[in-house]
Amino acid sequence: MFDRNGYLTDITQWTPELAEMIAAQEQIQLTPEHWIIIEGLRIFYQTYELIPNMRVWAKLIRQQLGDMQASTLYITQLFSAQPLKVAARIAGLPKPKQCL
Repeated sequence: MFDRNGYLTDITQWTPELAEMIAAQEQIQLTPEHWIIIEGLRIFYQTYELIPNMRVWAKLIRQQLGDMQASTLYITQLFSAQPLKVAARIAGLPKPKQCL
């Protein structure tokens, strides 16, 4: 079900309950703000079949939540020091290609 890095091997298997489980493994308690970002990331992936880079991702967050929440500090507070990788994992998406 998961690859060696903890990403789902079949994104169609994702559920909100699975997201909660993955988040708990990351020691993250999902809030409505997390869910807005997770859902936005999933919609972006479904539309473009790729994970956005940080600049594009911050722009999406700005559109969804406003300028304050699009800051690197806010995103890092929500998803850890590697926010895009962690958010993609929780969202059931593949590892972002731009992340090592």
